[in-house]
Amino acid sequence: MKIKAIQAVDSPLEIVPGGKQREWMDDTVDKYAYRCLPLQIANTLGWDVYAPCDFVVNWNGSAHVKDLHINFEREVHPFCVSNFGHGIFTMHTGYIFKTEPGWDMLCTGPINQPVEFASAMTGVVETSWLNFSFTMNWKLHKPGTYYWDKRVPVARLIPIPHEYDVETEVTNLNDESEVLEEYKIWCQDRDQITKDSALAHNQEKDVGGVEYAKKSTHWEKNYYTGTDKFGNKIDGHITTRKFPEF
Repeated sequence: MKIKAIQAVDSPLEIVPGGKQREWMDDTVDKYAYRCLPLQIANTLGWDVYAPCDFVVNWNGSAHVKDLHINFEREVHPFCVSNFGHGIFTMHTGYIFKTEPGWDMLCTGPINQPVEFASAMTGVVETSWLNFSFTMNWKLHKPGTYYWDKRVPVARLIPIPHEYDVETEVTNLNDESEVLEEYKIWCQDRDQITKDSALAHNQEKDVGGVEYAKKSTHWEKNYYTGTDKFGNKIDGHITTRKFPEF
């Protein structure tokens, strides 16, 4: 599948493949947040869009468009504007995105990177036929003056299928013998390694299968390694994902 970004202005925003690092994940003890592979994969899913400079958003709480103001750190193309009122500020990427038939574009906020003062307004756009641009919108939580650091992405772009052929079903775990067997083993292993890890930290020595000085032994990692509880390697399992540059 091919995605084309058609530059519609002289200075469009920067588009960069999503990176796995997050400051708050770096700050967790022993960087344990990176043990969660689903977080890492989501962090790198799609592309981030970055503003060319820091900017300040000011809103007095009114519903009127004219009562929200944006001030840029330096002279730039006005990529951020007030279009809708109600504390909403709008980002223009400067591109028209074109996808092949059968594919849309999900436009949302940065993944696993919370913005304290505003919420991203997520949209799905039919980019296979659209010959004009779409915007990324954010809603302030309350009136005030807020500073946006250009190191924080203003949008995340993710291609998604236009249609889904999905069937759903609810069953009972006791009726799923293979799932039940592996789930019980997983629960036992997880509980044991959690207890052993706590003791190893408290006593500063090896306990059970946990080696005090070896952090990789302090957590259950079948999912991370793509191995089931019967020792089988899962075909197609990934631990990294990389999207191409535009």
